[in-house]
Amino acid sequence: MAREVEAKFQVASEELFDGIRSAGTVAGYPMESSETVPQRDTYFDTDDATLLRAGWSLRLREKAGAVLVTFKGPFIDEHARTEFEEAITDEQAEALRAGKLSDVDTPAVVAALRHVESGHVHAVLCVDNVREAWYIDAPCGDGEGSDGRLGQVKLCFDRVAYTTGTDADAVSAREFELEIELQDGDEALLRKMAQSLAAEYDLSPQSQSKYQRGIELLGVFA
Repeated sequence: MAREVEAKFQVASEELFDGIRSAGTVAGYPMESSETVPQRDTYFDTDDATLLRAGWSLRLREKAGAVLVTFKGPFIDEHARTEFEEAITDEQAEALRAGKLSDVDTPAVVAALRHVESGHVHAVLCVDNVREAWYIDAPCGDGEGSDGRLGQVKLCFDRVAYTTGTDADAVSAREFELEIELQDGDEALLRKMAQSLAAEYDLSPQSQSKYQRGIELLGVFA
């Protein structure tokens, strides 16, 4: 089990990404080492949205030949929440796609089973995301870590397409999202960068997860 620390903003268009990219810095720290990776996330839940109603999400992520299963909890505070995540085999992924949680013996799925008594779920939302990620290292200074740096964050430009279930041919909604993830270091570093981005680009925080956002946009459980 890990503690994920992040901040997110919904943005209107690709132009914001262009502006941040052109600036090349966030809160005075340079952006470096960009990479663009398409990824597909499939979210699972019960017919009556057991996980959604409790603030949890169960996700199967496919990217760059890897398959990951993730179980995330509601936010503990403004930026942090509990997360279970690990790589799984193709066989385990097929069992999850079939909704057979009891056949996937991993910490993430075992944790999900505590919330889903029946052990049966099905795919309710597919999220295709072309993620452009930049890494930002904060150099040494007051409060520096033992390695001589304040920490590192990952700045993600997400181009998101939501569809119901697993039908990726009928895209129902598209959005842009800016996400900042703390890779290591103090949470104050992430807060500083989030506040800087919000002030400079007039952004409002997004409190919904992609699962919650997609479900709301498409009216899946309405």
